[in-house]
Parts: sequence; C-alpha cells; structure tokens
Amino acid sequence: MSPERHLLAVRRAVRAAVVVAGALALVTLVVGGSIAGLVLVTAGGAAVGAAVSWILTVSAERRAAELHAAQGMSWRPGNDTTR
Repeated sequence: MSPERHLLAVRRAVRAAVVVAGALALVTLVVGGSIAGLVLVTAGGAAVGAAVSWILTVSAERRAAELHAAQGMSWRPGNDTTR
C-alpha cells in the first residue's frame, strides 16, 4: 500500500475516532459516569495507535526500498520480491 493510501486510511481512522469521541462526550454530558470517560480515552488511544501504525509502516517500506536499491533491485510497497 502506498504512503498516500496509508495517509488516507489514517485520516479516516482519526476522523472516525473524533466522531466517536464527540458522541461519547455528548453521552458523558447527558448521562454522566466514568465508563463513558474510559471509552473516550480508548477512542483517543485508537486514533493515536492508527497514526503510529502508519508511521511505522511507511518507515519499514522506506527501509525495504533502500535495502533493495543498495542491492541493485527494484522494489515497490506491496510487491515483495524476496519471496
């Protein structure tokens, strides 16, 4: 998957997490309680996790491309030539 597609997926995940967090914040205001607060923290953690996953994936793809280039091989994300 290209970095652009990863970025799009991360943006979607963050957007979904923000929507869920907003809805849960509304529930917290209306109903109250610590469970809703816990769920808010979990949704925020999911958004951060998606961003970190994307960063690690892009880094790994760049490293693989550099290693293949050093060996004189071409490489594209999603096209593993080592198998």
